[in-house]
Amino acid sequence: QSRTWKNTETLFRQNLFAAGETWIAHQAMGIVLAERGDTDAAFHHLSKAIHLHPEAFVGHRVMANVLLKMGKPEEAAAHYAISFGTLRKHARVPNAEGKFLLEQGKPREAADCFYKVLQLEPEYIEVYYNYGSTLATLGRRPEASAYLEAVSRMDTNFVIPAKAGNQTGFPLSRE
Repeated sequence: QSRTWKNTETLFRQNLFAAGETWIAHQAMGIVLAERGDTDAAFHHLSKAIHLHPEAFVGHRVMANVLLKMGKPEEAAAHYAISFGTLRKHARVPNAEGKFLLEQGKPREAADCFYKVLQLEPEYIEVYYNYGSTLATLGRRPEASAYLEAVSRMDTNFVIPAKAGNQTGFPLSRE
């Protein structure tokens, strides 16, 4: 395969050709196309992946993101629900659920998701930031500052957007 690799998309297209209709090949192709912004083609491949493997939680999550970009939030919510239900015990899923809830204007519910993630994986730095900034949005500034300060202690290279520091009164931005 190293002889046929030109870029990731070419590699996955070759995998589809060589492996045939496998869910993993369609999921991988859908992810690449979604990252490139080709939502129609991503939708096509992700639909095939999900049809072939209905419990493909990553496929459902990426499909939800694609559907959001296509302006179909109700359909996206259904795919997020499947993804979250399939793999709720892993930290990345409730973190993604929290981000989705924030996008839907539900910071209280998002904060609950982020808190659950911290119970599952206490060293997950992105969630410290997500939880801290969400607490700031909810007006819980002292608590938010504690989580955002923890982010700066855990990783001095983690860039905290200026808006997070402004919400808490804690100047953390390294932008």
